[in-house]
Amino acid sequence: MKTAYSLLFTVISSLTFGQILEVSPAFPTVNDVITIVYDATEGNAALNGQNQIYCHTGIISSTSTSPTNWQFVQGVWGTGDAEVLMTNLGNNKHSITIDIDQFYGFPGTTNVLKLAFVFRNTSGSIVGRSADGSDIYYDVYPVSSGLLGQFFEPQPNSIVDLNASFAVSAQCNVAANLTLRENGTILTTSANSTSINYTLTATNSGTNLLEFIANDGTNEIIDSLYYTVNPIVTPIDPPTELKNGINYLTDSTVILQLYAPEKQHVYVLGDFNGWQTNVNYHMNLSTDLKTWWIEIADLTPGQRYGYQYFIDGNLKIADPLSPLVLDKNNDAAIGALTN
Repeated sequence: MKTAYSLLFTVISSLTFGQILEVSPAFPTVNDVITIVYDATEGNAALNGQNQIYCHTGIISSTSTSPTNWQFVQGVWGTGDAEVLMTNLGNNKHSITIDIDQFYGFPGTTNVLKLAFVFRNTSGSIVGRSADGSDIYYDVYPVSSGLLGQFFEPQPNSIVDLNASFAVSAQCNVAANLTLRENGTILTTSANSTSINYTLTATNSGTNLLEFIANDGTNEIIDSLYYTVNPIVTPIDPPTELKNGINYLTDSTVILQLYAPEKQHVYVLGDFNGWQTNVNYHMNLSTDLKTWWIEIADLTPGQRYGYQYFIDGNLKIADPLSPLVLDKNNDAAIGALTN
C-alpha cells in the first residue's frame, strides 16, 4: 500500500534581498516617533511607478483575535486622506513620520505587538502588499527591552550564485561592540556603534551561517541566519521513468518531479529539512533542460510530509499535482517557516 507523503503545502511566496520597509529607529517602542520608508519596488511591487501613495495602517495587540486582526486602523480607504499621505522621496520610495501612541490613539495600557500596513493609490484600486499578497508587519518592542539586535539584510534563507556579491546589514538599539561572522570567521567589526554594513562575496558553496554579535559591555546577543550558494547544475536523468509529481519507490523513499522549463535552480523545502534551503535538496535538472527531480529517502512510513518548491530564489509554489494543498490563510497549522 502506497503511503501519501506529500500532503501539506503553502501558497505562493517569495524571498528577496530587498526590504519593503525601512523603519527608524529600527527597534521602535510605543513612545517613539518613527519614520517609515516604503519601497514600492519590493513586495508585490503593485505600486511601482506611482507618484502618490497612501499608508493604510493599524496595530496588532495582545487583544487582537488573530495575528492579522488589525486594531486602531488609520486612514480612510479610497480617499485622498492627508493624514496618511506619504512623501515621495523619488526612486519609488515613499515616507511617513508618525508618533506611534498619538497617531494610533490606543489607550496607554495597550500591549502593542506589531504595526500593520498596506499601501495604496488614492482610490485604493492598486494595493502594495508583501510578495505573497499578505499584509506587511513590523515589530514593536517593550519600552524597557534591554539590548536588541538583528539582521536586516539579507533575508533568511536567501539564495545567491557563486561569487555574487550582496549587502549585509544589521543593527542594534544601543551603542555596542559589533561583530559580523560567516561560518565562525570574523568578516568585520565596529566599535561603539549601532549598525554594521558589509558587502559579502559568496565564495563558499552550499549553506552558510551568518552571525551578528552585539556586546554592550554588560550583555551580549547573537542574531543568525543562513544563506545558500547555488551549486553548478549538471543535467542528469533520473534512474527510472517518472511522472510529474510524487513517485513512490518504497514506503520510505519518493522521487519528486517538477516540470519547470527556463528555470535556473529549484530547491525542495519541507518537513524533512526544516523548511530550510540546503544544497542537499537542490533538485537535479534532466537532460531535457525542462524537468527537475530529486530522490528523498529515510521518510517515516505513514507520516504526512509537507513540502513546496523554491524556484530561482524568489518564488515558492506548492506542487501543482499534489492531492492536498493547504494555504496559510485557511490553515492555522501552517507555521511561519513555510509562509
